[in-house]
Amino acid sequence: MAKQTDLESGEVKTNKTGEKPVITDAETEIIGNKPNPKKTNPDETILVGGLKNRDAIPTVGWLVVWVGEGQGISHNLFPGLNKIGRGDKCDVRVDHGDSSISREGHVGVTYDEEAHDFTVVNNSSKNPPRINKVAIHTQGELKSGDILKIGKTELVFVSFCSPERNWS
Repeated sequence: MAKQTDLESGEVKTNKTGEKPVITDAETEIIGNKPNPKKTNPDETILVGGLKNRDAIPTVGWLVVWVGEGQGISHNLFPGLNKIGRGDKCDVRVDHGDSSISREGHVGVTYDEEAHDFTVVNNSSKNPPRINKVAIHTQGELKSGDILKIGKTELVFVSFCSPERNWS
């Protein structure tokens, strides 16, 4: 018997036909902070880089809205460059009402899997991002607990990976 998860309650249901688990409600699910129309088979959800298994991309850290619209909402960060912005093509979609954040993702956070460190990258943003109130014109090191300001929104950076704890 296959199991089916009720996403709102977390309750696991069984499917008497023995078919693969299915998601039945028609809302949008969020995977890596990107909305994807729900499929009838969760194994077929396409993720970043064409991966089909939602567990295949490990989280390396989070950005949590500290000040501004969307306060308390967290955003997963993944290995490599995470473009941050309001637009659909951004890896980290911070679209909570702050129109001073670029749609194009002119700001990014990079996790280097060999050095196990994080960097904020400014890719021609009109309003430079700030780390702990210091403007970043090209790039700057990001440490756990730092405040990253993009537009009028302040996000707390929380690192999961480090040289001592990582996915390598």
